[in-house]
Amino acid sequence: MKADDWRPDLLGRRERRALTVGLIAVLVVGAPALAFLHRSGPGSRAVIHADRSTGPADSPLHLWITGLQPSQAVTVVASTADRDGQAWGSFAILDADATGAVDLSRAEPLEGTYRRPDSMGLFWSMVPLEGSDRLFVPRLGRNQVALTVQAGGRTVARSGVTRVVTGPDVTVNDEEIGEAGLHGEFFAPRPTGAGKPGVLILGGSDGSLSPHAVLAGALLASHGYPSLALAYSAAPAGSVREGMPVEYLTRALVWLRRQSGVDPGHVVAYGISSASETALLLAVQRPDLVQEAVALVPDDAAEVVPVEQIAGPILLVCGEADRTWASCTYARAIMARRETGEHRYADVLLRFADAGHGIGELVPYQPGTALLVPMAEGAADAVAAAQAWPALLAFLARQ
Repeated sequence: MKADDWRPDLLGRRERRALTVGLIAVLVVGAPALAFLHRSGPGSRAVIHADRSTGPADSPLHLWITGLQPSQAVTVVASTADRDGQAWGSFAILDADATGAVDLSRAEPLEGTYRRPDSMGLFWSMVPLEGSDRLFVPRLGRNQVALTVQAGGRTVARSGVTRVVTGPDVTVNDEEIGEAGLHGEFFAPRPTGAGKPGVLILGGSDGSLSPHAVLAGALLASHGYPSLALAYSAAPAGSVREGMPVEYLTRALVWLRRQSGVDPGHVVAYGISSASETALLLAVQRPDLVQEAVALVPDDAAEVVPVEQIAGPILLVCGEADRTWASCTYARAIMARRETGEHRYADVLLRFADAGHGIGELVPYQPGTALLVPMAEGAADAVAAAQAWPALLAFLARQ
């Protein structure tokens, strides 16, 4: 099997056995499991190190292993469970160096769910143990990831890290928006005095409340930006483009602007995939409610949306290897149309040569990044997300 043809459902018998055996040994079931994970096997000197044991789910970790035999081949396994209890896992077979150490940022996997040196490869390359097409839906709050090292038929080291989606200062609220006649989840950071940009997140081609929108909202709130992940599939339609529920979205924007901690003069419409057109349309049609827009892997919006009228900066993200539609062609057309307008704003276009449509999910280091796409494309999406997400945070910080 060629690396570029790799898919989770095509794991060979040896790879699937290594992954399954490792996950059975270290399946995360809660806090008691993590206490156990810090004890290695009998007589083992191997130790798994992380530069921090707890950190935000959108931040990288540096992982390395010491105490192995020089040039020893080991299998490193990572596992976690999603919100529904589904087990996810990944693995890499790696050779220790002459000192008996493995630095995951430098070691090239001989086999595994990822194939190039990457300290976060075990995280984004996780696949579900049952089914190959389900989405990873993280628990809001803290998610535990178990790590084991296997050598010579036994486990020689165990450890674990905690990935935080919503920190203790973030409030998750869906009751109040329900009372306002909206469907979604609102993530509110603790107010710090000065208002921060509020973000309306629209995800899913069918207007549903997608896991990607919820995850982005939770993590943006953890960075201080009040965020409303909104479903609009059941809302009444009516717009210049069929299916855009103007009154419903307007009500959501008005509600968001009124929330504590939101700067009403800086509201961002954030659209994923086909919802990117809706985000741009909102910025055109309701400049009193939307001042900036983020369009991720946009469609042919440039042909129908007068983006030159948007009175504020926009951020576009696309992949040149997008097999769903030519998102970078459309993104370049949007930028060209912006240049015909009278206003000059600090627009941002992030183009990634090898990334596909999956870069629209944007949040880095998430399990399932490589699902149902060739390994090279999944890896490119992971690399691109690690660059694009900080750029989004910098864009918001400038507003």
